[in-house]
Amino acid sequence: MMFWKPRSSSWLGTLE
Repeated sequence: MMFWKPRSSSWLGTLE
């Protein structure tokens, strides 16, 4: 998946 994307998305913030 796109873990490199900015936490501006949604669940990405949780990964970071």
